[in-house]
Amino acid sequence: MSCILVTGGSGFIGGSTVLNLLFRGYTVIVLDNLSNSNFHNLKIVTRQISNNIFFYKGNVGDNELLKKIFTNHDIQTVIHMAGLKSVEDSVKNQNLYLNNNYHQSKSLLDFCIASGVKRFIFSSSATVYGNPKYIPIDENHERNHLNPYALSKILFEDYLEEKSKKTPLKIYVLRYFNPVGSVANGLYGEFLNSRSSNLFPSLFKAVRSKKTLQIYGDDYDTADGTAVRDFIHISDLVEAHIYCIRNESNKTYNLFNIGTGVGYSVKNIIDKFNFLFNNLVKYSYTKRRDGDISTSIADPTKANRIIHWKAKKNLDDMVYDAYIFYNKYY
Repeated sequence: MSCILVTGGSGFIGGSTVLNLLFRGYTVIVLDNLSNSNFHNLKIVTRQISNNIFFYKGNVGDNELLKKIFTNHDIQTVIHMAGLKSVEDSVKNQNLYLNNNYHQSKSLLDFCIASGVKRFIFSSSATVYGNPKYIPIDENHERNHLNPYALSKILFEDYLEEKSKKTPLKIYVLRYFNPVGSVANGLYGEFLNSRSSNLFPSLFKAVRSKKTLQIYGDDYDTADGTAVRDFIHISDLVEAHIYCIRNESNKTYNLFNIGTGVGYSVKNIIDKFNFLFNNLVKYSYTKRRDGDISTSIADPTKANRIIHWKAKKNLDDMVYDAYIFYNKYY
């Protein structure tokens, strides 16, 4: 069986994807510069289940390193998850985000095409839709970047579509919505770090520190005034990549929303956690963050129909599996 290269494979989504591939018997190559992750976390769990993993530290735009990797391994599929991802940070460091997420990604794609890679799966984001004009959001919704992070995703999506017209490489663009939870009964999840501002890490940091969780905004046009998102269990999200790998279509450019089609508010998440785990979370409201939108919910019909992928887990699963992971490691 040929190898699968996962860039950014020691992060939350990347590491969860790596584990899913290892469980299925694939040999996995991880390329990560560790700027926003820690390979030690992935090593903790991978040593328990498989020896079929190889790690290289570096950037996706380093062609000399890529030559070494492709010489050492028979790589037919690349899952590109490497990239900077903080909306707030991207506003402060626009050029850094464009270089990392766009220019280096272009270099990686060009190398893959020249090397005869058969399949390229790109981790895009629902942020490319900006402030949606209708809900649920399908893939035909216009894109509108509200920050440099979203712009970097849009630019590389366009580059992928352009290249797909000139190469037999099968390209899959997966627009993730909001992954949460953990894989393999709490074996791997979103490790806590001081920089993360995502809801679930923030929630568990508040529990651990016994501090009050700050909810950004209570005046959105939603049922309870807090922002609504399409949260998706990380196990469902990483499974979408397996469906792309197994897809037998010859279409060279494929674009899918990876979400559930169901929206939950920030308060829904906190209430569910408190219901399941004895009111551990105390919270208060503060002003909205710049750039946050009211509601974002996917229409996943296209992925359901074409690659036969569909999210299976519900909100109870998401909250409970996240709790199992954090209780195990923290």
